[in-house]
Amino acid sequence: MRNVDMRKEIIQASFDLFARLGFEDTTMGKITDATGIPRGTLYEYFNGKEEILIEIVNRYLSLEGKALDEISALCEDDPVKALNNLTGKMIEVKAGTDKRFAPLQQELLIDGLTRREESGPFGGMRKIMRRDWRLIQRILYGCAEKGILSDKNDIPVKAYAVLVVFILLEDAPFYFDGEELSEYIRLVTQSIPLIAGIKE
Repeated sequence: MRNVDMRKEIIQASFDLFARLGFEDTTMGKITDATGIPRGTLYEYFNGKEEILIEIVNRYLSLEGKALDEISALCEDDPVKALNNLTGKMIEVKAGTDKRFAPLQQELLIDGLTRREESGPFGGMRKIMRRDWRLIQRILYGCAEKGILSDKNDIPVKAYAVLVVFILLEDAPFYFDGEELSEYIRLVTQSIPLIAGIKE
């Protein structure tokens, strides 16, 4: 088996185990059992399960990062459009993401917030949250400058509330489909301007 294929096989098997068992309960031994690759060979590719998880998270981050770069350009010119586009882009990225990432993301978000780590996969999720929160603040400050925000106070708090809604919204493609997904997205999308305090 070629090195690239072996690496992919390790990542896929680990991804399955992380999604099914959770990161904490997945061991290198279980990854060895799932792949049939000897433990020594496994360590030639990855130093541990954290390194495998970082690779999985980085793949997701690169997709999300490209989408957010597009939104960032709209912040000053048309902040309401930026907020609406942010909703669409988050859903688009999630819809194109492997469904196994949903339970893994939940575990990383919860553990990342409680562990207070700044590096590794858990720290990576903390960085994502801070990046998204800052982007939403920029959008809301843009709305305030244009006079379309009903109350300019507590923008960081409003940005956090909007971020929480986005977390719920962006996971929707993992849990709903068809008409149910469309209705969920419509309702949650309508709530975002209300939470942010954007004037009609």
